[in-house]
Formats: sequence, C-alpha cells, structure tokens
Amino acid sequence: MTRQFKIAFPDFPEADMPAIPETFVDISWHNDTSPSFEHAQGYRLFVDYANDAAREFPGGKRFTLYPLNEAGEQGAELVETDDWSEMLAALADRDLT
Repeated sequence: MTRQFKIAFPDFPEADMPAIPETFVDISWHNDTSPSFEHAQGYRLFVDYANDAAREFPGGKRFTLYPLNEAGEQGAELVETDDWSEMLAALADRDLT
C-alpha cells in the first residue's frame, strides 16, 4: 500500500497506523482532518491520531467509516469507534476486507 498519509500527514506516527485492509487505497490529503482510505465499493475510512490531543476534534472517535455517493461525496457516518477490531468487524460485515 502506498503510504500517501506520510506525505499528507508527516507528523502522524507510522506505528499508530493500523493494518488497513488491502482492499482500501490511501487517498490521504493534507486538507482533511486525518489520513483516509477509499474502497472501490464506495466507502471512505478515516483514521485519526491515537493521541486524542493531536486530533482536530479532541474527544472524537479515532476510526470513522462513511458511504460515498456516485459523485464521491460523503454521506453520514456509518461507524464511529475507538476500537480497531470493532471497525474491522464492521468492514467485514460489509464485505470490504
């Protein structure tokens, strides 16, 4: 997987990035709040900083999954969690892993 997030977010500790399923592509962009990954079936996964104080919105959840419409625009969040195993289960439920 390309480590685009390291270019867009050079201060994001690589050790804090979970193993993103290979079905997702790193589309991180520096204007976003955190690194993000897109699935061809129309989903976008954001992975925020492990350190809550480093997040743009402290107190927010670390992992968030959004649906994308045909134009690539995000809908309302589907899953928000601080637990990576919970997010992996949600991805598996949607056949995204």
